[in-house]
Amino acid sequence: VRLVKGRGGMERNEAEAARCFRRAAEMGHLDAAYALGVMLLKGEGVKKNEPLAFRWLEMVATKGDARAMYNLSLMYQYGLGVDMDFALAKRWMEGAALKGHVKALRSGKVTAFGVGPWMDYDPVRQGVDQIRKDAEAGNVNAQYRMGAMYYEGECVEQDKAQASYWFMQAAQAGLSEAQYQISRMLFLGDGVEKDEGYAFRFLQMAAERGHPESMHNLGVKLYFG
Repeated sequence: VRLVKGRGGMERNEAEAARCFRRAAEMGHLDAAYALGVMLLKGEGVKKNEPLAFRWLEMVATKGDARAMYNLSLMYQYGLGVDMDFALAKRWMEGAALKGHVKALRSGKVTAFGVGPWMDYDPVRQGVDQIRKDAEAGNVNAQYRMGAMYYEGECVEQDKAQASYWFMQAAQAGLSEAQYQISRMLFLGDGVEKDEGYAFRFLQMAAERGHPESMHNLGVKLYFG
């Protein structure tokens, strides 16, 4: 820690600090394992290695460390060193919150789909056909709702290709939540052909419109690469 922060008259030396953390981590020291995981994630003092960072942070998280749980949640949420998995992201975020982690408490639950006026479209109350009719007429909220329904298999047979179609319609019409969702699907190749360049364009569009998750994701992509 002194080598990382340059305390006690010692010059800051991240590389040597990483070596110290690694030795201690390999002997089972949890704080050292956490510190090493963060350094590997950020590429500080060591070559950035997200999968290895994930392994160290997962080991610490399973021991009940709230900091590691929080970071693990973010890694699952944004696909850093591991495949995106919203269910696991939610589980680790809630675990960190239960242990009093301040950022986890502020974050609330991790959800795949945001809340907005599209939620006024209820397939049980209004029927799928009416929502589809409005979507085909160009209503962006109906288009987004159709995308979410097809993605989750809500009152329709699950069809991610159809989900991507309706998200794309709303995204091209300027709905930031749809731009965020289609960017996520394009980044992952989830129901569509993977295209990171196209995904990044939609992520930027959503961020420019003030979409909070997109602004955060864009920052993560720009910082971590």
